[in-house]
Amino acid sequence: MSQPLLVELFLENARIRGLSNQVEERRRLVDVLNAAEEAFHLDQGKVTMGAGEPRDLANLNVEKRAIVIAIPHETWDQLRQRAMLRMTMGATPTKPAEITVLVPPFVAEGTAHLPPSVGTLRGNLHANTGVFNRFLTLTDAKLILPNGSAIEAPVMFVNRDLIAAMSSPAESNALARIG
Repeated sequence: MSQPLLVELFLENARIRGLSNQVEERRRLVDVLNAAEEAFHLDQGKVTMGAGEPRDLANLNVEKRAIVIAIPHETWDQLRQRAMLRMTMGATPTKPAEITVLVPPFVAEGTAHLPPSVGTLRGNLHANTGVFNRFLTLTDAKLILPNGSAIEAPVMFVNRDLIAAMSSPAESNALARIG
């Protein structure tokens, strides 16, 4: 049996850290988040709301619709296992695009990996383009918190249904040079 994955969830007004046993050898966190189940289970949860003291909860089911951002904190062995899985199963070809996503009260920045069929975005990138799953993946990501501090992570997942606005800085800069 694989070891549990430490996951950090950001809700609109709460932050939860806990262990997920739903992530298995061939099932990544993004696969679990995008699955049909409505809730995501965590063990040994630590819930922080605002400036209050954290509460420890032995187990909790978090409604996926309430998750704004999810960040996996993988161990070295988990990273190695995921890399081996990618090598053996292959990766789907994608077109990387730098994006900034406003998901109140947060801002997330990073590289989205879009299907090659998307072509150029031309300012038409938005959450409901049919391009993104329920949780979109950002790599080399940065999460800007409401207080202005930032958390950097190799990967994070953003709830598509909570996205208020999206921007592709590279396309914005290219359009500015043309105009």
